[in-house]
Amino acid sequence: MTSPHATPPPSSTPSLTQTFHSIRPQQFTTSPLIDTELHKILLLLLRDYISSWYTSISTDPDFLTHLISLLSSIISTLETRLQSIDWVLLLCRDLPEILRRHFHDFRHCKEKLGTAYAGGCERQGLEGLFSGVQPHFALRGGEGTEREYLRRVVEVLMEVVVPEREMRSETVRFLGRE
Repeated sequence: MTSPHATPPPSSTPSLTQTFHSIRPQQFTTSPLIDTELHKILLLLLRDYISSWYTSISTDPDFLTHLISLLSSIISTLETRLQSIDWVLLLCRDLPEILRRHFHDFRHCKEKLGTAYAGGCERQGLEGLFSGVQPHFALRGGEGTEREYLRRVVEVLMEVVVPEREMRSETVRFLGRE
């Protein structure tokens, strides 16, 4: 005996690929090469992380349709924001300066290790000494602190790229963050 909620035969249920092709815009970005790869990645993500649980709940394609539209909007926003970055300045001035400071502090800690200037961090080694010089609160307090920090980072990123009307939805924010 079949359940009234049984999945309909495949012929009446559009496949993920069919749904994706019917919804997605002609282009996600201004680059056909990037679009080709995004298409593959998004299909894999939808298949492995969404359809794997959603199809056991419902066969209604509206959720997937909405999700594909949302992802398209996010990709478009990301492309616009990435195009506004001064890449020369970032790669030739800002990033080298950050790396220079990082390596300077690392070498400085390495020199202190094994001396009286290590400040009692001998037991923690180079890693402990370095984290004292360049502390990051996400790495203090164990795995829970790091996880909470990553959630907050994702929340901030979502506020920048996810449309405002979508961010009002607690469900969207929860699913995106987690």
